[in-house]
Amino acid sequence: MPAPKLTAALIATALAAAAAPAIAETIYVYTPPERTVYVPVETVTTDDYYTYYTAPTTTITVYGTRGDEDALITNDVVTELAFDPWISGTVGVETNNNVVTLNGRVSTPGQALRADADAHRVDGVSEVQNRLKTRVGGS
Repeated sequence: MPAPKLTAALIATALAAAAAPAIAETIYVYTPPERTVYVPVETVTTDDYYTYYTAPTTTITVYGTRGDEDALITNDVVTELAFDPWISGTVGVETNNNVVTLNGRVSTPGQALRADADAHRVDGVSEVQNRLKTRVGGS
């Protein structure tokens, strides 16, 4: 009866081999690029070494509104004042026909003059009306 023991050993070995994890294999998955733009070729010329492609002449139309010049000047003056570390206070900026009006309060008369100079530095400003009030030591 040695055959049943041998058969049991073979069955145990076969079951162990079947339960073992499979060998890892590398799987490659092709993913296309996010956006591919194909431009039709208008002309192709070839010489002995190179092939030359000429892109088609197309017109690009951009739709949008041009910003109002006064709004652009106001934005530039506000940016100029915001990045000036020597000015503290509350400054309002209004622009009408390229004339900038500064309203509000700053700490010193020197800061009012500096704000005036910052506004003059912006392109497109024809005049600055400085109506800034000073409050020394106050907030």
